[in-house]
Amino acid sequence: MSVSIPWSALLSEASYVEVTSLRLTVQPRQRVKSGTSMFESMWSSMTSSMQLAQECLQEDAKYAGNSQPLEGVELFAQTIDSILCRVKVRFIDTVIRLEHVPLDSSTGVAIEVCIKILNIQMKLD
Repeated sequence: MSVSIPWSALLSEASYVEVTSLRLTVQPRQRVKSGTSMFESMWSSMTSSMQLAQECLQEDAKYAGNSQPLEGVELFAQTIDSILCRVKVRFIDTVIRLEHVPLDSSTGVAIEVCIKILNIQMKLD
């Protein structure tokens, strides 16, 4: 894996991440039936740039002894978004394998996706 971050021009130039020869195997855990779906669980665990900015500024304010106005949080969140929307990721020679083994079974099924090259540019809406 290689990462290139333009520290001197972080707010105007792209950051690059390149991952080579990644082998990722995912085996979903058997879930107990509940009222929430897997998607709802994943969605609730994601952090927005606004939440991230607020947490950073709260941590900073704890040591500085003052509180940050909402305007400062919004500006910090916009800065985070500005950096993230220019992140470019490239996967080279990647295999993603999804396995499913039913409960009380010694065998299961799997699907593999082989990716020669995948370029991703982050976009925030």
